[in-house]
Amino acid sequence: MGWGGQTVSQLCYWFTELGIRQIYVCPEVNYGAAVHADKWIPILPNTDAALYLAIALPMDHTGTYDKAYVETHVVGFDKFCDYVLGKEDGIAKTPEWASKKTAVPSRNHQGSG
Repeated sequence: MGWGGQTVSQLCYWFTELGIRQIYVCPEVNYGAAVHADKWIPILPNTDAALYLAIALPMDHTGTYDKAYVETHVVGFDKFCDYVLGKEDGIAKTPEWASKKTAVPSRNHQGSG
């Protein structure tokens, strides 16, 4: 009970002990990024939604999401996919599109680093 305010930090130490790599996406090198991150990805403040949309685009294209879960637990997924693909506003939410907003470089390949 006495360490409730530090639960997240304790979990991050535990993840490190288990060998789970941690990637932090944040504008500044905060405590978590400085102490726990295996990789820190700096992003412009308040642009994380653009990054999430760009991550969702290839998941939609390749079908690498839990279709059974989406069918039984998600409402409006088809509209979300249409938005990500640019059917709603004519702008596909590509990694290149997000890079201009977030200052996070886009990549055309899956890398480990």
